[in-house]
Amino acid sequence: MSARHHLIRRGVCCALALLPALVSGQEDYPGPAQAAPQAAAKAPAGTEVGRPGTWRDRLTPFHDPLRTEPASLRQPLAVPLPPDLLATPPGARPRPDAGGLLPTEWPCATRPSASSAGGPQHALGLLQAAQAQAPQPGQPYRLSLPTAIHLALCHHPQVRASWSTVAQQAAQLGQARSAYWPQLAAGVGRQRSRAGYSGAAAPAETVWATRQHAVVSWRLWDFGARGARADAAQAQLQAALRTQDATVRKALADVLQAYGEAQAAQARLATQHSLRPLAERGVQAAQRRLAGGAGSGNDVLQAAAALARTNLELSRSQGELDKAHAQLAYLLGLPSGTAYRTEAAEPAPESAGGAGPRGEGDDPHRLLARSLDDWLSQASQGHPAVLAARAQWQAAQASLQAVQSEGLPTLDFSLAHYRNGRPDMAPAASRSRESVVGLSLNIPLFDGFAHTYKVRAAQALVEQKAAELQATEQQTRQDIVQLHAEARAALNNLQAARSLYAVSAEAAQSAQRQYDQGAADIVQFNQSLGNLQQAQLELARSRTDWNKARLRLWLQDTALE
Repeated sequence: MSARHHLIRRGVCCALALLPALVSGQEDYPGPAQAAPQAAAKAPAGTEVGRPGTWRDRLTPFHDPLRTEPASLRQPLAVPLPPDLLATPPGARPRPDAGGLLPTEWPCATRPSASSAGGPQHALGLLQAAQAQAPQPGQPYRLSLPTAIHLALCHHPQVRASWSTVAQQAAQLGQARSAYWPQLAAGVGRQRSRAGYSGAAAPAETVWATRQHAVVSWRLWDFGARGARADAAQAQLQAALRTQDATVRKALADVLQAYGEAQAAQARLATQHSLRPLAERGVQAAQRRLAGGAGSGNDVLQAAAALARTNLELSRSQGELDKAHAQLAYLLGLPSGTAYRTEAAEPAPESAGGAGPRGEGDDPHRLLARSLDDWLSQASQGHPAVLAARAQWQAAQASLQAVQSEGLPTLDFSLAHYRNGRPDMAPAASRSRESVVGLSLNIPLFDGFAHTYKVRAAQALVEQKAAELQATEQQTRQDIVQLHAEARAALNNLQAARSLYAVSAEAAQSAQRQYDQGAADIVQFNQSLGNLQQAQLELARSRTDWNKARLRLWLQDTALE
């Protein structure tokens, strides 16, 4: 018996010795997206990047032994930006590998920084760092669109929460894969037992015992239940990654919308500022004609009314600009009252027609050159929302397979060694050693129909996720169709607005010259001034609508790549 006990003890010791080697050699386990990133390799063992180590990290020195965390979890977000958007803002790292686009990494948009992102003052510091030169006291900051994207990705609450969601699903995948590994438990205990006998001459007996035990258990076969759970967790992780991508796209779309509204309000204000001198010159010309006897007091009143209307529109435009700036500042996490200015939607009204009669320069990436069928085909295959819904459906299918496998037999292997009794036994006066090796086959027979209803619930979940996938595909196609039509209409409207502005500007200048020379009355002059005002507003609105439409279309295009 001693030789047999010695052989079993050697087996237990070998299992204990091989376990760390197995943990360190998990290359055979297929991890998602090339496992541990370089940032984690540079961190101390057992700690996360940007997180202090604890006593738990010392007890479990392996940060991700099963290689479940995707590489993107520890890398900055990379957002492809069109090169014509402007120069890359400070703090971003451009990567020149993008075919017409400029993939830009944002170091502040990472998982460690997401949990410790600063407040409004931190966002203000990023805005100050993005300035080419410090503004003079009282002057507003310059807020470009890339800088606005930078602030949104670093401070948007939903984007920051998406990092934790991905990390949670990666941990769920690790829990599912841990079922393939053996379970090891060891313990030691010191016990004292005193037994007294009443009515007998025998003295009381006191026994001291030190117990030790080591147990290794390993599930050898379960008819695919562990594999199905791992597949479900893998699909959930992919769904979380796609959802994070969709969340980033949604945040960018919100920034584009708010930034476009601020641009439109700023363009309307600039329009009213440019029209005010014309209205003032009209009042001065009416007064000169009245003083020379060629005009009437009615002409002066009408010219003054035109100037008053311009001042009213100027005041309204200023209020709309303040409102748009407040909404954009809230979205970007800037302190309330921060003075900044966006970039102009149109470089200059004089150069409105410089893009050519067909506007070749308005669509540098030729997004509208592709047919609608191409857009719909790519959206059904590669849109983040569709991919996330499809991953959820695949996870439900894997969960159904796991539930179905729960009603099948399982085979377990166990290896145990006990010294001086088992943990749940009373201590004995003599020393003992016990070694146990066994195989256990568990066959479920009846559980009160609980397993039947679990399968039905899992089947219903699969049907629900399939319906949600279909609804997501339909909604995505609808969004693509609407966006494509809006972009094409916006480009056509821009060309028409440029032509309207050019004609209205010439007509206003001609009416002013005729009025100065007495060849036109004040009604004609005011009418030409109103037409020019409307043409400038239409040009600014059309340019803003096209900017928003093309950037949203570009956003869809980068999501489908």
